[in-house]
Amino acid sequence: MEEKIRELLACYHLEIKRLYRGRGAWLCETDQGLKLLRVYHGSPKHLQWEMMVKACLRERGYVYIDQFMANQEGAYLTPDDEGQNYVLTDWYEGRECSTRDKEEILKAVAHMAGMHKGMHDITRNEEFYEVFCQENFLDEMARRRRELKTIRNYIYRKKQKNAFDRRFMEVYQEFDEAGARAQEVFSDAGYTEMYEKSRGQQRLCHGDYTQHNILVTRSDMALVRFDQMHVELQVYDLYVFMRKMLEKNRWNPGLGMAMLKTYHRVMPLNYGQVRCLYGMMVFPEKFWKIANRYQNSRKSWMSAQNMDKLNKLIQEKNERKAFLSEIEAFCEKIGQFA
Repeated sequence: MEEKIRELLACYHLEIKRLYRGRGAWLCETDQGLKLLRVYHGSPKHLQWEMMVKACLRERGYVYIDQFMANQEGAYLTPDDEGQNYVLTDWYEGRECSTRDKEEILKAVAHMAGMHKGMHDITRNEEFYEVFCQENFLDEMARRRRELKTIRNYIYRKKQKNAFDRRFMEVYQEFDEAGARAQEVFSDAGYTEMYEKSRGQQRLCHGDYTQHNILVTRSDMALVRFDQMHVELQVYDLYVFMRKMLEKNRWNPGLGMAMLKTYHRVMPLNYGQVRCLYGMMVFPEKFWKIANRYQNSRKSWMSAQNMDKLNKLIQEKNERKAFLSEIEAFCEKIGQFA
């Protein structure tokens, strides 16, 4: 594998001093600084527009982001022998954001909110919408509820059900009702109108704002891997990061509300945006992920990991509900001043 990586790196004007594995990628110490080589799963068009957005962000003062490096032919995608595309980016000396250090988590939230201020009004080119406006969150919820129903019907028809099947059927109705509730919240909050406004203003989300893509350096935080960037209510990034951190901290309401209030101080939220954040949190995203992974695996063999994750999700139900009550109260407080 290392030989293949060195062949790819030979396509760049670089002197490789040291090469070692990173998380799903290869880190390279070079004569031009630290670089990272990784597979790029997006389309060439997405890469082109991602570069344009990043250039715009740098002009607006957001410099701690990963930049692509061209190969010797001037291209930014370098294919291997099997046609898999790789990209080389600038990288940063640092570590991933902590999932336990409250101060660092809140700093990452403030960093997100600050960057959101610059992630809008990129271009007048209509191609922007073709690249970054795909499935919105409301449509995604509807699709995932349909997929969960398909999985439920499959398990229902099975003659011999394993422990995962039985546990899934026990809790399916409750999680499906949560999905329906989330859709109602979006409808009542006026999500479609807010989404169209975000679309018109070209408001972008990073799309995968998690601890893995936030690097803590000596001077600042750096944000990397914008592959999933898209137009959406920007509270989507807050939702993703909050859900990840709260899953790691047993849905600690103190941490969750501190994250929400930190974002609100930097990037003030209105009633509808907080309601949509609440709706995103209500939707059974984790339940869908576990069920979808099970559906796509060898169903004749039950994964102990899937079973453990499902049981953990069910066990944390009360903690999650307590946190959701806190968001509802915060939302009502904002609504009083609307």
